[in-house]
Amino acid sequence: MSLAWKRFKLHVRGFVVATVAVATALMLFMNGDHRVSLWCFGLTDPARQINVIWIVLGTAAATLMVREVVRIAWRLRKDFRELQKLDEEAEARLQQGRRAAELDERERRLDQKLAVQAEKEVAPPAAAQGVDPPSEA
Repeated sequence: MSLAWKRFKLHVRGFVVATVAVATALMLFMNGDHRVSLWCFGLTDPARQINVIWIVLGTAAATLMVREVVRIAWRLRKDFRELQKLDEEAEARLQQGRRAAELDERERRLDQKLAVQAEKEVAPPAAAQGVDPPSEA
């Protein structure tokens, strides 16, 4: 991205921020003497008049707090998904280890069977060779 384009974007963002700041200041200044009654879940007296600026500032603060709560909830959801994925990977590794141990055991038993068969083939029984088996006295 060229330097001129970056500079242009920076100036546009600065202009937008300045415009929003001036509009907010103008709104607060022009509504400084207006009063309204407010119902806030029964926490306020509807007969009491409140300055509009306090309502605007309260709304802004509530908006920022809700934004943070939503952001934290979104991050928490992401962390739970990541934790679930890690748990699934750990379970898969555990199952793979079990399967590997089972295959090793099968291979060991098969090797033992093959060794026994190989011994039988190498050393034929004594009776087959015409030799009497030793007698136990």
